[in-house]
Amino acid sequence: MGRAIAGVVLLAAVVAAFVWLPVSDLIEALESRMRDTGAAGMAVYVVAYAAGTLLMVPGSLLTLLAGLVYGVAVGVALVVPASLLGATGAALLGRTLLRAPVERAVADRPKMRALDHAIGRDGFKMVMLVRLSPILPFSLLNYALGVTAVPLGTYVLASAIGMFPGTLAYVYLGSLIPNVTRLIEDGAPAEGSALRTALLVVGGAATLGLSVWLARAARRAIDEATEAPPGGTPDAGERP
Repeated sequence: MGRAIAGVVLLAAVVAAFVWLPVSDLIEALESRMRDTGAAGMAVYVVAYAAGTLLMVPGSLLTLLAGLVYGVAVGVALVVPASLLGATGAALLGRTLLRAPVERAVADRPKMRALDHAIGRDGFKMVMLVRLSPILPFSLLNYALGVTAVPLGTYVLASAIGMFPGTLAYVYLGSLIPNVTRLIEDGAPAEGSALRTALLVVGGAATLGLSVWLARAARRAIDEATEAPPGGTPDAGERP
């Protein structure tokens, strides 16, 4: 339920900011500017998202922004490569320039040590599972996975698959912000839009619910895979 609660709380906080704080005009101006710049604005968004990932900016906020500005289809099409670019860059930094500080940061996390052993046995499956149900915040997880034994190609493909449900859920939530804000401000949906608003909300709930179900199933699988066998702790495999 953690992901569902986090998503709902984040959406509520953004909507509240739209309604009660003077951020609505700023966001609307940013939204208009990004749309007006067309393909160039999309390219800037992708680069900014990747850079934000390296700087450990919360990915959920950047993903909500894509849904708010571009809608579901285009938003997902932008976030998928942007998040993969940032995640891959962070993993490469974790393996090279930042290896020592990343290893220190995760050294006191037993779950990460157990995950490292499990990745040594089945890297693709474990990376996909921790993307579905992160055991660390997204930005830190990117760096932490960089110091495990998973090959880079496996890391990228498994990350792409595992991150997709969460990406879809948060982009969809972002696309709901204008409708929810309008509903709060007006007290009722505009004439003829009640059914559309209801369908959007139901669709958002279903998408988030699916993401949560997948996350819980992945967490159970992670717990099973990271339990040490009776004979002791398995080898972590050769690191890159």
